[in-house]
Amino acid sequence: VLETLATLLVADLELFTDGSADGGARRGGAGYAIRHRGKTLRVGRAAAGALCSSYRAELTAMLKSLEHVAREAADIRAECAAPIKEIRLCSDSQSGIRRLARGAAAQRDPLARRVWAALHAAAAAHGAHVTVVFVCGHAGVEGNEIADKLAGEAAATCPQEHAKVDLSSAEAVCRRHAHLQQEAEENKARTRTREPLA
Repeated sequence: VLETLATLLVADLELFTDGSADGGARRGGAGYAIRHRGKTLRVGRAAAGALCSSYRAELTAMLKSLEHVAREAADIRAECAAPIKEIRLCSDSQSGIRRLARGAAAQRDPLARRVWAALHAAAAAHGAHVTVVFVCGHAGVEGNEIADKLAGEAAATCPQEHAKVDLSSAEAVCRRHAHLQQEAEENKARTRTREPLA
């Protein structure tokens, strides 16, 4: 993983993002680390929703990191003491990256549309090119490890009441709940068939 990242063009900013959702369906958290030449400049975390899929938590982390970079463009450029020409958004969410790769016009999910708008805003704020890349989670990539920790903290501690619940997350929670109920009923039935007859 580290060798692959090293072969890419040197990025002036790397945004490492990660999301966390309890059981893939509840208490979503988003975390990100903004890095320049191996040094962490800024970190952030946010709630992603009381009912939240892992996918939503991941996209929320991407959105928050891009908004941060656009909002604080002047301060970040001053800290880097150099122009920002290449921004690399690094995520361990294959599903999130695949969804974004369909292009801005193909996004039906409101959150994915907001991520695309934030990609454009971050690029415009710095006059930079933005690349989205996949990084393996839990593979020793420092920025990803920081984002993972922040996402877990956000899921555990950030108030969720202001994070909106979207239809796809509500559907994911319902599917997960139904799946768990079905598993419990199947386990109960298997246990009954193994009990000795009196």
